[in-house]
Amino acid sequence: MAEQKTALISGASGQDGQYLTNHLLQLGYSVVGLTRNIHNFSDKIQNANLSYIETDYSQEHILNILQKHKPLEFYNLAGQTYVGKSWIIQDETWKASAMLPTNILNAINQMSGNKPRFFQASSSEIYAQSNLALTESSPIGPVNPYGCAKAYAHFMVSAFRQNYNLYCVNGVLFNHESPLRHDDFLSKKVVSIAFDIKEKIINKIHLGNLDIRRDWGFSGDYIKAMHLSLQADNPTDYNICSGKDYSVRELVDYVFSKLGLSYQDHLKINQSLVRNNERPLVLGSSEKAKRELNWEPEKSFEEMLDILIKHEKEKRKGSN
Repeated sequence: MAEQKTALISGASGQDGQYLTNHLLQLGYSVVGLTRNIHNFSDKIQNANLSYIETDYSQEHILNILQKHKPLEFYNLAGQTYVGKSWIIQDETWKASAMLPTNILNAINQMSGNKPRFFQASSSEIYAQSNLALTESSPIGPVNPYGCAKAYAHFMVSAFRQNYNLYCVNGVLFNHESPLRHDDFLSKKVVSIAFDIKEKIINKIHLGNLDIRRDWGFSGDYIKAMHLSLQADNPTDYNICSGKDYSVRELVDYVFSKLGLSYQDHLKINQSLVRNNERPLVLGSSEKAKRELNWEPEKSFEEMLDILIKHEKEKRKGSN
């Protein structure tokens, strides 16, 4: 009988962490979730092949965890997740999104025996502005602390791969949503407020620039690309995206229309919600992942929003 595969997931309590944990368990893995606060897992997935470890993410503690569990794969999904807030919490952003993955890479390099394959959740925020679809070879040029921290980690993955022959991969994630997303992210915020307006709790939605265009997808699709990227013969970097762009206006219009509303009747433009140096377009190309991993997203933009709308409807029905 084949020995059970073990995977470590840092950031396992987040949106991607929960979807990836479920996916790996279904594939027969034993999963160890890492967290700074074990209480984050009190109401998460329950499974005999799933355990959690509280850690400070120091290099020494990560090394101890690696030596004890000897994982086949390590997925780093931990980090500070707010782009706009990264200007306010620069120190936290740097520690969580730059130094944490570097600690993991150093620990993997120092461990004895077989070393796990490593996946780093990189971000489209690392790329310089472009009017074309971004590829893995597009110029790096972040314009905020979040993107700068992610770019540092991105380059460190490449450096460890080249200098120490580690199997490590950057998965460059573009915008991806799900019901597990925090409520203050745009997609969840729009859906929640649309329901509040429908139920006559409030009458206005406050938004910034409606004309920026983003490449949106579904988290449940993207975590499959993460796993596939560590199954390839040779480590390399992949964009994980839909390859299609939509405006914030199109997102808002779709959600409100599904609830029988016209967003124009309830919209209030708030300039304080417009980010400095906001990129008009962020669009990715996932051709490399499609070609080499045989991966492409299953859920469309509209289907992703339908999932959010259905979840919000059921949540409100359950609370009545």
